[in-house]
Amino acid sequence: MRAPRADKKPLLEVWGLHKQFGGVPVLIDVNLYINAGETMCLLGPSGSGKSTLLRCINWLERPDAGHVILDASAWCSSTSRCGRI
Repeated sequence: MRAPRADKKPLLEVWGLHKQFGGVPVLIDVNLYINAGETMCLLGPSGSGKSTLLRCINWLERPDAGHVILDASAWCSSTSRCGRI
């Protein structure tokens, strides 16, 4: 994934996201930055973690580590409860 632009804060930031199921790592140190108005597409083979990433972003699955920051104010992390998400 690419780094955020220096001149604007991303609408959605995901950094350091980790998730495993039964000791099997599914997401390892995932970083994602999406600016307002951008369209993003997740591509990959079956079982590569696309749905797990989306479920961690919308907090249907709690990540084992990492942060999800929405609009620089509402955020969740693996070590805290969700804010306004």
